[in-house]
Amino acid sequence: MLKPITQDDIVALATPPGIGAIAVIRVSGLELESLYKKVTRSKLAPKPRYSNYTTIYQPNNKPIDNCLITYFKKPNSFTGEDVIEISSHGGHFIPKAILGMLYREKVRQAAPGEFSYRAFINGKMDLIQAESISGIIASKTKINASVQLSNLNGFLSKSIARIKEETVHLLTILEHELDFSEEEINFTKKDEISSVLGLIYTKTANILNSSNFGKAINSGARVVLCGKPNAGKSSLFNRLSGSSRAIVTNIAGTTRDTIESWIEIAGIPVCIVDTAGITKTENPIESHGIRRTNTEIANSDILLVLDEQNPSKFYKQNRLENSNKDVILIHTKSDLFSPRDINKKHIKISVKKDSGISTLLTELSTLLKQNMSYDYSVDPVVVSERQKILLNKGLAVLGVAKEQINRDVDMVILSSLLREFIEHLEELLGKIGNDDIFNNLFSSFCVGK
Repeated sequence: MLKPITQDDIVALATPPGIGAIAVIRVSGLELESLYKKVTRSKLAPKPRYSNYTTIYQPNNKPIDNCLITYFKKPNSFTGEDVIEISSHGGHFIPKAILGMLYREKVRQAAPGEFSYRAFINGKMDLIQAESISGIIASKTKINASVQLSNLNGFLSKSIARIKEETVHLLTILEHELDFSEEEINFTKKDEISSVLGLIYTKTANILNSSNFGKAINSGARVVLCGKPNAGKSSLFNRLSGSSRAIVTNIAGTTRDTIESWIEIAGIPVCIVDTAGITKTENPIESHGIRRTNTEIANSDILLVLDEQNPSKFYKQNRLENSNKDVILIHTKSDLFSPRDINKKHIKISVKKDSGISTLLTELSTLLKQNMSYDYSVDPVVVSERQKILLNKGLAVLGVAKEQINRDVDMVILSSLLREFIEHLEELLGKIGNDDIFNNLFSSFCVGK
């Protein structure tokens, strides 16, 4: 758990531990100039934002390593405090020795996410930007990394801040009218307020609508392979995943559990899921596998229905249309059939001959892009469940406000609703909140961030 900000100095390894060319050790504190001079035995103060190649020493004056050290003077640093970044040789011993020396100098080990937490507390970033740091590190694809970097640079935060400013301005007008009008607000003024409120509602709704795209680039699309036993699901799964994770035999029912593999299609993270074949069986293990298959079908974004005879027939017989999923019908083992025997509406593939795979990937790419048609270079993207929940709450409040203004209602109630909406926006940015929320968010970060 993160502790309240104190005057102590903190340190952590900012690179993964273990064998590597370079290790980066990050230190943050209110005043680190004296620490810099002490560990380097330098008589000169470090020049901010410059890197110096120098030696770091043990308290007994024995050298630990020759390092590249960069000093950042507050407030011009990541945390808003003095920061020292030490680039030493990698491996196990040297970084551990440097950390041990700093511990002896009363620099304590940082908690997970504590550097970002200090940056947040010191006004270097808001909560949306802080969430994006963790998002960048966890990014699996170019699209996700681009969106997270955009949010780290304030794209979403600025959009939320503008909506807040417009709401505050509207609230100011409303309360001014209430203070100085002897009568109720006239119809003309009420129409103006209603119009502005409608625009604020639309802008908020548009941002919230990006949450499905944000969830997709974070969580990925789930593509499930289903069909009869021995329909070629595992062979296609291995071909798409680029590995031999699924066992392939001529024996029907070889796959009795689900297997997952992550790939990237059109810049989108995709989880490919191989499933047990759907058939009538009295085998309890096979029945359990089929139940899991049905669960995967329900949770899928796209279904790949495979059959070597007639995938359309299998699709209808098993009532898969009731799943309301995007579907691609695939005629497998096409090398064993004449082209005229294959329905042109089906994608024909042969994993054995490596034919039809590019056509399938093109179709998958088209479906994924249709489901994720959102211009993230122009419009901001909601990327976390916390952001989505707060925007949903805010939009619900605005919806009530829109209803109230169209009735002959006391404008004091409308004023109260606008204040509630502003509070949701402030919580979104981290202007208000509680310690539990901050602890949960920052504690999920890696150490050194």
